[in-house]
Amino acid sequence: MAQLRTSLPLLLVLSLALTARAVAASPPALSLAKTIPNPHPEDGDQFGYSVALVGTNIGAGEQARALRIALTGGAIAFVITETIGLVAAIWPEAWLGLFGDDMRIIETGSAYLRVVGPAYGFFGLGLALYFASQGAGRLFWPLLSGFFRLIIAIGGGWILLRLTGSLNWLFAALSLALVVYGVSLVAAIRSGAWFGKDRVHIPQAHK
Repeated sequence: MAQLRTSLPLLLVLSLALTARAVAASPPALSLAKTIPNPHPEDGDQFGYSVALVGTNIGAGEQARALRIALTGGAIAFVITETIGLVAAIWPEAWLGLFGDDMRIIETGSAYLRVVGPAYGFFGLGLALYFASQGAGRLFWPLLSGFFRLIIAIGGGWILLRLTGSLNWLFAALSLALVVYGVSLVAAIRSGAWFGKDRVHIPQAHK
């Protein structure tokens, strides 16, 4: 666990460096960065309710309810961030045009949004479950999933960029990394990773 905690910041820096290197040849690269919509809220307090609700229910022995709260919150986060991503992917020029009319910015930004935008929902899902896992006091799987995400983004992005020289393939690696992050985390939590051998089944609602 400690190794994962110390490795993630380093991998994040490497990921940013890889992307920066790929776009450094373009003079408006810094301007482009300001135009990319953020798929998650800047303020972590948006997820504070999930942390509190999950933690309270686990403390009260209501494990099934805590799991249901986490998965419901993750589903809501997925819908919101996926909607943002799809809108940005379908109409990238409408968003990018608010920040300038440089065709290089619009072209590169549009390519990014069309490839990565549809995967924003998986990042929102993973982020919501990360905060829920804080409430459960179980951060191994969120950290491991985040580690996998950065490995795919860095390793896959670097390999594809070297092989093709195309930013589109770099963006594809970033998109795949977000999907793996969200899917692996929801699969782990849904299967009972929070509770170890004491697997919890979510009761079905009665009709």
